[in-house]
Amino acid sequence: MKLCNIPIYIMSFIIGFEMFFLPAGIVMTFAMVVFSYILLFSTSMYGVSGLLKASSEKKITRKTAVVNIILHFFFCFDIISAVTMFCLVKAKEKNQT
Repeated sequence: MKLCNIPIYIMSFIIGFEMFFLPAGIVMTFAMVVFSYILLFSTSMYGVSGLLKASSEKKITRKTAVVNIILHFFFCFDIISAVTMFCLVKAKEKNQT
């Protein structure tokens, strides 16, 4: 789901950058930043939920879960964290079977 937001983030950046040079651009740029963070937080909740579940099932350590939950609230790091944790948990599940 996070990967589908990448084109939206790119368009948000382009529109925000172009609007910055207009007289009302600062307000529009602020609106685009708020919009981007709303998208980030809404999609991060899925990752946070998965990390909490993996932590409760002892597939990852508590420290790993906390660090990755924090990473889920920063642009770019959320994607890296999601992909890394997905691969780590899937590998752990494969080894347990």
